[in-house]
Amino acid sequence: MVKYIFTKENKKLQDYLSKKCNISPITAQILINRGHEDPEEIEKFLNISLDSLTHPYKMLNLEKACTRIVNSILKKEKIAIFGDYDVDGITSSAILINFFKEIGYNNLIWHIPSRNEGYGLNKEIIKKFKDKDTKLIITVDCGIQNFSEVDYANSLGIDVIITDHHEPSEILPGAFAVINPKQKDCKFPFKELAGVGIAFYLIMGLRIKLREKGIIKNNLNLLKYLDLVAIGTIADICPLVKENRIFVKFGLNQIKNSNRAGIKALRQLCYLENKNINYWDVGFRIAPRLNAAGRISNPMKALTLLITDQYHEALKITDELNKNNYERQKIEEKILSEAIKLIEKDDKLKSRKSIVLYSDSWHEGVIGIVSSKLVEKYYKPTILISFSGNYGKGSARSIKDFDIFNGIKMCEELLESFGGHKLAGGLMIKREKIAEFIDAFESIVNRLTTKDHFIKKIFIDKIVDFKEINNDLIKELIKLSPFGPSNEEPLLFANDILVSEIKGFGMNHLQLQVEKNNIAFEAVGFNIANKNIELGDSVNIAFMPYFENQKIKLKIKFIEKIQ
Repeated sequence: MVKYIFTKENKKLQDYLSKKCNISPITAQILINRGHEDPEEIEKFLNISLDSLTHPYKMLNLEKACTRIVNSILKKEKIAIFGDYDVDGITSSAILINFFKEIGYNNLIWHIPSRNEGYGLNKEIIKKFKDKDTKLIITVDCGIQNFSEVDYANSLGIDVIITDHHEPSEILPGAFAVINPKQKDCKFPFKELAGVGIAFYLIMGLRIKLREKGIIKNNLNLLKYLDLVAIGTIADICPLVKENRIFVKFGLNQIKNSNRAGIKALRQLCYLENKNINYWDVGFRIAPRLNAAGRISNPMKALTLLITDQYHEALKITDELNKNNYERQKIEEKILSEAIKLIEKDDKLKSRKSIVLYSDSWHEGVIGIVSSKLVEKYYKPTILISFSGNYGKGSARSIKDFDIFNGIKMCEELLESFGGHKLAGGLMIKREKIAEFIDAFESIVNRLTTKDHFIKKIFIDKIVDFKEINNDLIKELIKLSPFGPSNEEPLLFANDILVSEIKGFGMNHLQLQVEKNNIAFEAVGFNIANKNIELGDSVNIAFMPYFENQKIKLKIKFIEKIQ
């Protein structure tokens, strides 16, 4: 069920901000709806700047880690980078590897495990690092739960620096340094960085320390790394506020202009040459192809794409990734179909507030995507588990108002391991525990939610008149971008609108011309062609205005016929 909620307008504050910030009342109300009420803060929000980034040494243990890394550089010690197999981990690894290359430090090795190796550090790879005389391991986007593995590394005389953004336990691994803004006593003000954002802060801190030691003397502009930061942040569906919004705003432009061989090849593959790149382009074109390697093939392939300086090699890899992605889509469709059939044929399962399904035939690399699609369809916390032998690996996705990491944590006595954050998580479970886990998780969801939590809410920012929609407004709305989680596209509402032209296009899309009081706009509605809208109808619409070829158009999110 979807519920449209009209935000209550604050006319007094709206008028004040409109005059004080020289913006339209519409833009003022949108900003109020997103919690921006201070004119100085709004000025910074509208005129976004890299200067607003928090100093890296505000992050607990980051300066300590930088000092240790610089000592390794001075001693020419072997440094190993170990990352996660998803896009966040791959881009995080690429940032560190490319940075070390740029400063001329090549005594470096790296590894991203396949899914068969499992998530996070493992003792086998630590032993291989030791055999290559590694003195320091830096983890990216993983490590926060690797207690025994860190102890093992320590026993071999290897220091470990953990950089991670997943939820930490109260007790942390015994690493030389743990860098995670969510850990206790970390004063870093923003807690929702992706792993790649933390990796970027690490190279910011390293640049300071390397300058102090005289190892680098040039400016070493880090802007070029923001293409990777944006891709990892978007792929991990992190909230686009504070630091994340800054990273993505500048990173999207960097993707458009990057000379990095792998990014150029991805632009070509995804038909993104010579266009402004947006959140959707990264989330639904670039990221899935990078992710495909980690899901059904070898994630090192995607990492190689992002660190190579050979364009012909990059083109070859993107072709392979595209084939992997096509294969992933076919596997995903099959699992999704099977999961829906299981739900639809079981009335008891349909009546539950959570979905937990398992199979011996499901590919563990794809079940996370299918979990997301089931959340979209049924709007319930969802966990899919792929069993191999006595153990199952699960991927969890959630609705907005249920913290799935907390829900899984409350079942931890039934699990072998788990991790994640509010909207997504992973787990490992023994087959003999699955029935008990399904009932326990359902009980927790029941206890922590109400009926209202399962209604998807879409907030209308403001009711408007067509005469208020002009070029100046669109330019202001562009300044609110990039849009994504926690900074959603503005949604305006207009009532009693005439449908003056109509034609369907695509499988389930609608193209219209709508008008009121002799003001007309072309409008596009995706996935609404089944609304039985006819020429001459009067309708209410919820929409986002935008520019296309210097012309104002409306992107319709919701349309209803006035009877």
